[in-house]
Amino acid sequence: MYLALAGLGSGDALTGRQPGDPESEAIGMPAHQITFAPTQTEPQVPVKAAARAWHVSNVLVYNMLSSGLIDDLGMRTVGTVAQRDIITSATSLTGRPVAVLRLGEKTVETNPAETRKYYGYAANMTDQQVLDAAARWWQERSARPVLDSGVLLVVRASFIVAALDVFGIADRQDDRVSFEARMVVRSTDAVENTHRVLDDSSSNIGLAERVVNCRALGGGGGPITLLPSGGAS
Repeated sequence: MYLALAGLGSGDALTGRQPGDPESEAIGMPAHQITFAPTQTEPQVPVKAAARAWHVSNVLVYNMLSSGLIDDLGMRTVGTVAQRDIITSATSLTGRPVAVLRLGEKTVETNPAETRKYYGYAANMTDQQVLDAAARWWQERSARPVLDSGVLLVVRASFIVAALDVFGIADRQDDRVSFEARMVVRSTDAVENTHRVLDDSSSNIGLAERVVNCRALGGGGGPITLLPSGGAS
């Protein structure tokens, strides 16, 4: 990048002529040329190194990026996420282990009989779209732990991105159910650890605000699993 300066300060120190002075231009006075170094970008951490720091697979790192949970693998981002609390146990007010729902990639719903627009999760989905994706449709045998705890933590790529109150079963389709649920909190920035409260009257607001943007590792055994009982940590 070059910046041309036609004079020195408010006028040329040798002649007193102002930049743009026709007389200065007529005699072809030389202009200064200054070269600036390119803007420095933050060094990016390799995917494998980020995965090791976060105790996840390479695939999960890519999922964080594709879902909009993180914007880059800059050193600040990797360091911040590495320091985030990892939830190993949580108990609801009913004394039962809290249920965790691990959603996949945001995908357009193609079933013409379905009213939700997407299933899965991405940061750019609306609150209603996330609620619709999280509330249905799950195998009925997986629903019991959710109903017992009354709480459902929504996880994408190891981040807890939302917490729902679950009041019962709203509908059934064959062996699958839709929960009657309300969103309590939603992550607004997973890296900066900010969130939005949607229902401050919830009896689970304390738990929800404590765990949102924390991380829940593991998985397997289906999309709905449990955290062991013992309190949020």
